[in-house]
Amino acid sequence: MSIRVLIADDNGHYLAALSRFLHEEGDMDIVGAVSDGERAVSAYEELRPDVVVMDVFMPKTNGIQATRQIHRRHPASRVVVLTGHEYPWLRGAAFEAGAAAFVTKHTAPGTLPAAIRDAASMDTPPGKHGTNNGIEPR
Repeated sequence: MSIRVLIADDNGHYLAALSRFLHEEGDMDIVGAVSDGERAVSAYEELRPDVVVMDVFMPKTNGIQATRQIHRRHPASRVVVLTGHEYPWLRGAAFEAGAAAFVTKHTAPGTLPAAIRDAASMDTPPGKHGTNNGIEPR
């Protein structure tokens, strides 16, 4: 069974390349691709993907705020925060917002697909029981 993935990233070229890359994994179905956090929240409501891959720095609503909104409305949601920035505070902010995983764009190519699969198979919602259940980059 395919993992239904929604991708949010404001870089159109990266968004298209990431969609192709994840589709080629064979077990992921890209159900939507949006370019800002506001659209990510509305697309989640409409599409109900298994996992959202969320960039951090986007227009309108940033990825941390969008993750928080999605997680508040849907505590069992699975968001993998993906960023090209390695600021130390970002990881904590992502998990505090309800992210299931935090991955940087500079990690090995297999890291993101693995994080998506791990997030999709989580038994407990992110943040439940006082832990963030976060997946560290490999």
